[in-house]
Amino acid sequence: AFAASVWLQSVKYLAAAITSLINIVDPQVVVIGGGIAKADDALFGPLASMMDVMEWRPGTAPVPIVAAQLGEYGGAYGAARFGASPKLA
Repeated sequence: AFAASVWLQSVKYLAAAITSLINIVDPQVVVIGGGIAKADDALFGPLASMMDVMEWRPGTAPVPIVAAQLGEYGGAYGAARFGASPKLA
């Protein structure tokens, strides 16, 4: 029970951070990657519920929040691609 309450509190903080990001940047989609995306329904279910309460949606649909297609290695793939690309000088 304690671990579940800590998890849900963490998801609530994540929802608050994503809400702030959405209000500032107005993205078309929010992509969550890394190991946390492996939590799947344990993350995305409560996150969606909390976003329903927190996200400001004046006449629009909610911003989709999805798991990264490259999974937990997406950041590593991006860093490798950036490192292999010619530098702009």
